[in-house]
Amino acid sequence: MSFLTRKQAEVLFQGQTLLILGKLPDPTNPSDPAYSYVRVEWSTKGQPGWEVEQDVVFLQCITVDDPYNKVRENTRTLDEGGESFTQTTSYTRVWQVTWNIYGPNSFETARAIRSGLFNEDNAAGTILPDADGDPVLPFGQLALNNVYFLPDVAEPVRCPEQENGQWWERVDFSAKFNELVQEISTVQTVESVEVITQTAEGAVVSDVTITGES
Repeated sequence: MSFLTRKQAEVLFQGQTLLILGKLPDPTNPSDPAYSYVRVEWSTKGQPGWEVEQDVVFLQCITVDDPYNKVRENTRTLDEGGESFTQTTSYTRVWQVTWNIYGPNSFETARAIRSGLFNEDNAAGTILPDADGDPVLPFGQLALNNVYFLPDVAEPVRCPEQENGQWWERVDFSAKFNELVQEISTVQTVESVEVITQTAEGAVVSDVTITGES
């Protein structure tokens, strides 16, 4: 099967956002501050978890209903030997990615992310090397994950948020992406079928077995 889990989508778009903002982390340092700048999880301790003057980006990935994702295309390929066939079901899943952007530069950050989504070079992505120069960490690369940006994106919305007597600067916006999904299954073929004909009284008139070679 070929599809993204929610966690995989979050990691993909976290990398895409860091790439657009030019804040690629050190791939050898899992504690690099870049991962705290673009986050895929909210604090669970009941506090904001960052300072009011700090720039922080949260992103959420969900699938949404769309007329386009109701279309299914099925193809079947007979396997060697003829004892089974592979069925591939292809369809489009629609992701909605929402950026909740906090901090004094939130409006400018939202503009940069929105503008960067239209840049095909960002969609192609990049791969960071490790200390030995070997590729270890891909960023962006939407197309390689069968994800494609839908360019109908609304403008970011400024929505300051009050928390503990303070106003936190916040800007939100969303974008949609199509993901090509393929679900693959193997189905056994029918080797033979027995056909029996009877009279109304139940007497057998004929008993024929039909095989694939018949």
